[in-house]
Order: sequence, then C-alpha cells, then structure tokens
Amino acid sequence: MSYPQVDVLIPVYNVAKYIERCLISVFEQQYPNLHVVLVNDASTDNSMFIAQQAIKNKNSFGHSVDLINLPKNEGIGGVRKHLLNNATGKYVLFIDSDDYWDNPLAVKEWVEVAEKGNYSVVVSNYCHEYPLHNNSFEVAVNRIESGKQLSYMMLFGKEEAFLCNKLFKRNELSDLAYLLTRGINMWEDLMLVVPFMYATERVGYYPKVVLHYVHHGDQYTAKAKPQYLTSFGMLFQKLEKHFLQVLPFDVDLTRAMNYAKFRAFFILSTLPYIYYSELRNLSFRIHKDLLPRSVKEHIKWRLYRLTLLPYASCFAYCLIRIFLSINKLNPKKRRFSA
Repeated sequence: MSYPQVDVLIPVYNVAKYIERCLISVFEQQYPNLHVVLVNDASTDNSMFIAQQAIKNKNSFGHSVDLINLPKNEGIGGVRKHLLNNATGKYVLFIDSDDYWDNPLAVKEWVEVAEKGNYSVVVSNYCHEYPLHNNSFEVAVNRIESGKQLSYMMLFGKEEAFLCNKLFKRNELSDLAYLLTRGINMWEDLMLVVPFMYATERVGYYPKVVLHYVHHGDQYTAKAKPQYLTSFGMLFQKLEKHFLQVLPFDVDLTRAMNYAKFRAFFILSTLPYIYYSELRNLSFRIHKDLLPRSVKEHIKWRLYRLTLLPYASCFAYCLIRIFLSINKLNPKKRRFSA
C-alpha cells in the first residue's frame, strides 16, 4: 500500500484541559505520512505551552507538525480557513482540540477505504460524550452513496454535517475554502460540507467509531448567541450564492435550504426576548409551501408567524419555550440535538 500524505487539521483556542489528550491520540497514529497542522486562535491560557510539550515528548512516530499563531482571535470559521490554506497533502482530517480518536490505526484504515474506492470523501461513525452527565452514545451514519442526497439530509438536520468524522480529498475541499468566513461560527461545518457533498457522486464509509466528540458544557443543545442573528444571514447568503445556478432547477435543494433556515430560526428563538425585535428583521425568510406537511411543522410555522408580529411576539416567546421544553422530554431528541 502507498501512503499518501494526510493532513490533520486542529484548531486551538483555550483548551488547556483537553489538548494533550487530543494530540496524543493523533501522534499515536501508525501512519508514516502524517502532517499535523495546529492553528492557535490567540489563546489566552497555556494551551500552546501544553501543545508544544506534547509535540516534544509525545510524538513518538515523529509526525511532522506545523504550528501557526494568529495575532488576534478570528473564531472557528476563520481558523478553519487558515487550516485548509496550510494543508498540502492528498487528504485532510479535522479534529477539534477538545476531542480525541480511540484507534491508532484509524488514519491507515480510513485511507485504505478512500484509495480502494477512489472516494472524494469517506465518512466514519462517531461517539458523542457528555462527561458532566456521565453519558455517551455512538452514532452510525446513514450509508447512502449519493453525496447529493446526503447534502439534502444535512440541511434537513437528518444527518450531521460534521467535518470531524470525514476524510476529504484536500484539493476538492480547498476549492470551497472561500466559503469559510471570519464571524460565522455556527454551522461553519455545514457551510463547507453541504456544497462538498452536493458535488460528490459517490461517498465511501469507514464503519468504525473513531472520533469521540466531547460536549463539555452542562447542556445537550447548542446555545444561541446574539451574533448568530447576523452570522446565519451571512451563511445562507453565501450558500445561496454558491448554489445560484442550481437552486431554480433543484426543487429538493430549495426545500432543504428552506428547512435549514427554519431550523436556524428556532435556534435563534432561544435567545432572550430582548433580541426578538432583531429576530423579526432577519435577512432570510421561510416559505410555508416548501415545508414538510405534518402537525408538528404546522405548529412550528404558526409560532414562526407569531414571532414576526410585534404585538404577538411576547406570546410567541412563551409558546416557543413551552414547545421546546416538551420537545426536550424526548430523550432521543435531547441527545441528538447537540
């Protein structure tokens, strides 16, 4: 077997408690042509000191390492762009610096699948971990060979658009790096993965759990931040511009994009009520006739419409919190919404 270069791309920001475990899991990889790139997003703790010590003392296979320090914080969207721009191998793998791999043969086996099938992307299973809840669960990804079909599922939220459980051909992913933007720090993975999958004819699968995606916060769902009010608008504007030529003809993509906006709206609806005036003035709108037909989606549509009415938004705020609280009672939903 030949061993094409694989770049492991790791963003670093204030992860002193976790980065050593992450780096050890990377340095233990029994793959002879591994190139590790770390981009430090102006950390204010001793993350980089710990990283440098791990590079010095834990890199027993002598994998090559590049360490890049950014002069000011750019957020995960900007950091991922720097990482991709500094990758040079045939393949790239992403791993966040508070996560880890559990198999020293993962990269070797992952590449074997990609080379054998000549795949542009190979997807693996993964594991969610919630240390504060002493809970974890494995996720088996949908084995659908059509990248376009997977892109629809990701927009609908039926499949996660993670970067970290996928091996990509670097040159094809780098062509989309222009989509990554400083300031877009929510769904920045989706903004890259969905266009990549849409253009991919065949998808390969590595059937093992490798990545341990660790949730350190005391919640199961992502918390909205006020800056997402503008960043979601930027994200959808970039995606629609990228898909400008196909959106008028691909009804499935149009429906999926509309539903992604619907999902984004309900993430933003968890913000405090003081932000609801901005919520009414989002740069994107949802179209009812493109939504799935079900009682649940009809209720959500009514809540959305109420929120857009200034005199009813306080009522909508209360109803949305009741709706979301009921939804959290479903353990499966509670886990998978993270």
